[in-house]
Amino acid sequence: MNELISALIKARSEFAPIRKDKTNSYLQTKYATLDAVLEAVEPALRKHGLTIVQTIEVNNGQTSLKTALYHESGQSISGNYPLPQTDEPQKLGIAITYGRRYSLCGILSVTADDDDDGNAAMPRETKPAVSNGRGTITKAEWEARKYAAAQA
Repeated sequence: MNELISALIKARSEFAPIRKDKTNSYLQTKYATLDAVLEAVEPALRKHGLTIVQTIEVNNGQTSLKTALYHESGQSISGNYPLPQTDEPQKLGIAITYGRRYSLCGILSVTADDDDDGNAAMPRETKPAVSNGRGTITKAEWEARKYAAAQA
């Protein structure tokens, strides 16, 4: 495990700043999309012989996202992120993208969201988020995120 950890430490020191390229219209916070996170970390990961692999797995009827960080030595670390049970492909797709972003950030110990001092966890009046083509999220994406947060 020492080769993977050593390579990860070196790679982390070379990660580009993660660009927060979207705004959550409900909470009025900025966050980085999965693409923005990958853009910031992939060059340094590759340089140090590291790669991320994310797969969908089903165990005992529970669907989850497995995120694994592999080093060229064969060493790896991984974690699982439970996905919601749904018959709606759009909600599942949104949950997968959300899970990929959070799992990637978690395994690399990077942050893709503004720190809101816990305000997102406080009860508030529910209102739908609306996509206006300028980087806000849709109501379906918001609902999938709320569900995923409740499952965590």
